[in-house]
Amino acid sequence: MTNTLLFLKTRLPAEVGILLMCLLYSTKQTHAQFYYNEPCTQQTGIFTYYGDAPGYTVACCGDQAGQGWLRLTQDQTGKQGWVRFQKTFPSSLGVSIEFDFTVWGVPCQYGVADGFCVFLHNPAVTFGIGGVGGSLSYEGMAGAYLGVIIDEYGSFTGPNGVADRGGSAVPGVDRHDAISIANANYQYVAGTLIDCGQGISLNWENSTSTRPTDAQFYRRIKIDIEPNGTNVMKVTVYLKTTQGAAWGSPLLGPVNIAGTVPPTFGMGFAGNTGGGCAKHEVRNVIARTPGEVSVTMSSVSCPNIDNITIQNKVYNGIGADTLAMHDTLPAHFVLNTAPPAKPVSDPTAANATIKNFTQTRLPDNRLLCNYRLDFVSAGIATVTYNGYISTQPATNNFTASTEVVVQPGWDLNLSDNKHTITVPVTMCDTVTYALCPEEEYVWFSQTITAAGTYTHKLKTKNGNCDSTIVLIATMLSSNPLPDTVLICEGESHYFTPKYPALTLSGTYRDTLSSVKGCDSVVVLYLEVKPVYTIPIKDTICKGDLYFFHKGYPYLTTDTLMPSSAGDTTIRCTLLTTREPHCDSTVVLTLTVLDLHSEIVMDICEGEGGSYVFGKDTLVLPAGTYIYRDSLTGTRGCDSIVTLTLNVWKGDSLHFDDRSCPGENYVKHGFNIPHRNIDTAGTYDFTRTLKTIHGCDSILTLTLTVPELSVEITSSNPDFCDTRATTLSARFVPAGASLFWSTGEHSTSIAVQQSGTYTVTVSEGGCAVSDKFIINACPSAIVFPNAITPGNHDNINDYFYLVNTEDVKQLTISIHDRWGQLVFYSKDKNFQWDGRVYGKIIQSVYNYVVLIITNDGSELRKTGSITVL
Repeated sequence: MTNTLLFLKTRLPAEVGILLMCLLYSTKQTHAQFYYNEPCTQQTGIFTYYGDAPGYTVACCGDQAGQGWLRLTQDQTGKQGWVRFQKTFPSSLGVSIEFDFTVWGVPCQYGVADGFCVFLHNPAVTFGIGGVGGSLSYEGMAGAYLGVIIDEYGSFTGPNGVADRGGSAVPGVDRHDAISIANANYQYVAGTLIDCGQGISLNWENSTSTRPTDAQFYRRIKIDIEPNGTNVMKVTVYLKTTQGAAWGSPLLGPVNIAGTVPPTFGMGFAGNTGGGCAKHEVRNVIARTPGEVSVTMSSVSCPNIDNITIQNKVYNGIGADTLAMHDTLPAHFVLNTAPPAKPVSDPTAANATIKNFTQTRLPDNRLLCNYRLDFVSAGIATVTYNGYISTQPATNNFTASTEVVVQPGWDLNLSDNKHTITVPVTMCDTVTYALCPEEEYVWFSQTITAAGTYTHKLKTKNGNCDSTIVLIATMLSSNPLPDTVLICEGESHYFTPKYPALTLSGTYRDTLSSVKGCDSVVVLYLEVKPVYTIPIKDTICKGDLYFFHKGYPYLTTDTLMPSSAGDTTIRCTLLTTREPHCDSTVVLTLTVLDLHSEIVMDICEGEGGSYVFGKDTLVLPAGTYIYRDSLTGTRGCDSIVTLTLNVWKGDSLHFDDRSCPGENYVKHGFNIPHRNIDTAGTYDFTRTLKTIHGCDSILTLTLTVPELSVEITSSNPDFCDTRATTLSARFVPAGASLFWSTGEHSTSIAVQQSGTYTVTVSEGGCAVSDKFIINACPSAIVFPNAITPGNHDNINDYFYLVNTEDVKQLTISIHDRWGQLVFYSKDKNFQWDGRVYGKIIQSVYNYVVLIITNDGSELRKTGSITVL
């Protein structure tokens, strides 16, 4: 027996297509879960408040700007404020804490300080906050277990723990702007520099009375605390500075915290100011413990290839979270409808939402559906698929699978995050049998003696779903008569197993044999009647009746009276009178003529500015014109046409302007680079633009560039010889204004100093400049040429080196006229008063000086000195 699947043409209606239901309710978990989300947008009872005078410390959500911040301190010195969650949670699963923070305000004596911390404590111990200032309320806290310190001033920043408050773990090293972890004994465990090490400040460094925006200053912390053995917790800290960005690599940790772990944790925030001050604020606080997530997939009732229902049940025990779903459905599976964005069975159910649903066909023709389940709280979401299999499967089974993806670290058991099912599908098997005349054929419990189609129901192995087997019996004859069959185009006819689905006209023959040995030749004359689509176009006047069935007596359609002008398309079925009833389709396009129409037309004046209206060609000057004409249609209905003709005129504009040398000209719709107008003179430019009505507008420009130039010359090419020169400006035009960088307006200036000198010439709003650079002169070696020690007036009594600032070493020897050495020195600050052997002897002496300058140059100078 040959097994063949029968595919039914009937499909389920769209209303019972894919049904995505999020039916959430509380589910029993192995561990109690904790989830808390506090945006701080309104006053809530979740916090217990402590600290200084109310109104400026922890007035949660009483923020004056209404931006949702919980303020721990004001920007005043010596203040302390903190909050504590009223809920506690088990420590066995750990916890993850996230929050935004901002530190800002007007700094005090020691700038922006001190900082704040997020802490875990043992709620069984009577709660008491720690010290102020650098202790950040953590040192000395009753029942403290763990503190993560966010500090601007250096507390808890080195291996010496609290002893490092306000200072440094390493002498001389600035530890400001650091994040640290402290243990139950208030001691430093680990830390990292933010400002120096990461280049990130923990506070808004500008003094301000207005909170910085998220775009100016955004900081969000995530702290993951996980069990890592008996009485050991692993702590990892993350930081991001861009809103909406993904968490990157850990900023700090993972670090193990050893010590007795209390059975439950309490949580809170504490802020402090000492000699410095700042507003310390937090918002969007999320705290949660990990839980259990699992998924199961099942098939509803007994599926067949035309009606398959697959259902996912997603268990979420971690509270509010986003679960990524990947469902793989059978090969050739087709969804009946697109997924709804919200539950259709219970529109008020808002605990979970299905988002970003996509379906992709895999290379093996399986269907991959990806989507996201956004949960508000813990519960169960049920997702149901309805569809069918479009292609005959190779076996009587189909396979489907599902997978849920959870954020790392939040699922206690990953083994139940995938599930695969294999489901048998109800199949329809078809067999054929040819009967000899007078033969009796026993098929299951039936005795077959005549041609026909017979069915029998079978049970599957599990006894749950029925399968149907179909027998097509034919009767053999030794002298068969030809059979004539008419079918309509698009239908098929079963003749014999050799010709199971005939769709073309023709004569078909086949030889049939039975188990009884009676062969029979059968003949079929098959005629396929065409199905036509008959187009009809017609015109009527508005308000007239149209009899659609005129000329088509078997067309069943009512009389039509269109209500508006324009084209109307109507499709109707034309019934035939002979067998088979191959009904054709009549498509009517009916144009309804309006009694009045209006035309608004825009044209341009001049060339091409004409419009044909009726029998007239209108060529008009600029303006607005109204014409009316009466037209008669083929149906005899007159139509009045009103034409509003707007004739628009293009603009012709001329501009006279001037441009300065070396400048680009950008004005009146022109953009002319300076290289095209660098030479003085007059230039003409033309540009064509389109008006808003499409008409040409001609712009012409006459541009004048004046002659304007200046050049500086020097009267002394070697300035350093005389330390003076005269700078002169040669310029055109003669009447232009002149201005030197020295503030003078004359044509020439006297210069006695090195430097850069600039002159600017301006005329008619334009200006050009030139500059002249006088380089600094090397230091001169200068000696007096005569001294007068003998007149006892204490003036000009010594021979010495006048300027010694560029001299590194000096050796001088002075000789009389006979060459005898009378003075010698290696001191660059020497002084000789003309004495020879203790007496002042008036005469002329010669000297030789050897000098080494500061840049290593060697100079030798000779000369004479007269002693008077």
